Amino acid sequence: MSFFTKLYSNIHFVPRCGTQTQVRKYLSDRYGAIGEISKREQNTDMPVVCLSLDRCHEKNFPISSLMIDRMVATIDNAEHLHGSQYYLHKFRYSENGYFLRPWTVYTFVDKCLKYDAQILMECLKNKQHYGIFPDQVCFNKLLDHFMKKNDLKGGVEVLVEMFLLEMLDNKTCHALSLKLLSQYWEANVAEGNVVPEFADVVEKRNIAGVLYCVGRFLSNPPIMVMGQALLGQIEAEHGIRAIYQEPWGPLSWEPGYLDTALNYLETSNSVISEECANTLLHCAGQQGSDCDTLVKVKEVINNLRERSLISSDETLTLNGAANKLLSCLKVNEEQDMNSFKQTAQDWVKERETLIEIESQILKEYSNERERVFQEMEIDDKAHLMAVERLGFWDLAKSEEADVSDQIFYLRKDYVEGAMYDLDILERYREICGSTKEPVILI
Repeated sequence: MSFFTKLYSNIHFVPRCGTQTQVRKYLSDRYGAIGEISKREQNTDMPVVCLSLDRCHEKNFPISSLMIDRMVATIDNAEHLHGSQYYLHKFRYSENGYFLRPWTVYTFVDKCLKYDAQILMECLKNKQHYGIFPDQVCFNKLLDHFMKKNDLKGGVEVLVEMFLLEMLDNKTCHALSLKLLSQYWEANVAEGNVVPEFADVVEKRNIAGVLYCVGRFLSNPPIMVMGQALLGQIEAEHGIRAIYQEPWGPLSWEPGYLDTALNYLETSNSVISEECANTLLHCAGQQGSDCDTLVKVKEVINNLRERSLISSDETLTLNGAANKLLSCLKVNEEQDMNSFKQTAQDWVKERETLIEIESQILKEYSNERERVFQEMEIDDKAHLMAVERLGFWDLAKSEEADVSDQIFYLRKDYVEGAMYDLDILERYREICGSTKEPVILI
C-alpha cells in the first residue's frame, strides 16, 4: 500500500458546518502537546530520585507531592514506568497523599502513552490506590491513542472510566466517543440482531450509560433514547440497583428508564432513526412476560411513523451522528487547546512558586538544623566537662539518643526534600492571598 493510500484511508468526506470538507477521524499529534511541565532537574535520574524516596519510606519521613513530581519527570523507559507504580501507591497512602499535582498526572499520562498505555489503564481501574485522575485533555488523548491502534477493547475501557468520572461533557470527547461506540456496535452486532452482544450486564450498563449521557449532552434524541432503552431493559431484568449501585455508576436511581423514553417520544416532535426504533423494540421485547410494555412501545413507534418522525436519514444513526461531530473535530480541538494552553501556563507559574516555597522551607530547615546542632554540641561539651571534673559518670549521656520525639527535619538522618505538603500549601496561600479553607483529616 502506497503512502497516499494509507493517508487517505484515515480520511473521509462528510458535511462540515454546511460545507464539504476533509475530516480527520482522530486528533492531531499536537493535541495536548504543551512541552514539559514537570521538568527534570540537572544531573538527576530515576534511580537517584527513587533512592531518596526509599530512604524517606524507611525512616518515616514525609514525601511531598513535589518529590513525586520529580520522580515522574525522570521516567525514561517502560521499566521506569512500571517501577513508578510502587511509589505512586506508597504516596497515595502516606500522610501527605492528599492528591497529585495536576501537571504530575499530565506528565505521567504522557509517559504512559509513550512507553506503555496499559500501565495507565491499570492505574485508572485502581484509581483509589494510585491517585491518578486525568483531566479532560488527557482522557481525550488516551481515547484517541487506542482508536488509532484500532483497539476497541482498550478504547471502551477508557470510555467507561470517563463515564464513571463524569467527564463526557466535552465536544471533542463526544465526537471520539460516538465514533468508538459506532465501531463497537458494528463489531459486536451479530447477524440478525439489532444490538451488540455484551460480555455481561456491567458492560451493557456502561455502554448504555455512555449513550444516554452523550445523547443528553448533545440534545440528540435518537442516541439518548437508545441509551435509555438499554438501561430500561437492565432495570426490568436485574432491578434498578444494577444501573446506579451494583456496581456504582453516575446515573439516576429513579426507576422507569424505558417509560421515561416513551413519554419523551410521545410528547415531543423529535425525529428518531430506524436504528433507535429497532433498539426500542428489541429492549421491550426482551423484558420477559411484561407484554404491556411491548404493546406500548409498538403503539408509540406506530404513532411516530404516522407522524413521519422515524427517518432513515443516515445522520440520525450512531455512525452518522459520529461523522457529523467529526466534521467539527478540528474546530473543537482548537478550542480545547486554547483553553488548555492557559491552564498549562497557570501550572507553570504555580509549580515555579511551589518550588520557590520549597527552597525557602529547606533553607529554614537548614538554618534551624545548624543552630540546633551547634547548641547540642556546646551542651554536650559542657556536660562532658562536668562529668569528667566532678566524676558523675552515672550522668554520662548514652550514645544512642532517642529521636522519637525530635522534629523530623532536626534528626541527623534527615533526607533532603522531605516535608509536609500542608506547610507548602500554607505558604502558597499567603503568597497568593487566597482564603484559607478548612482541611478535614480523616
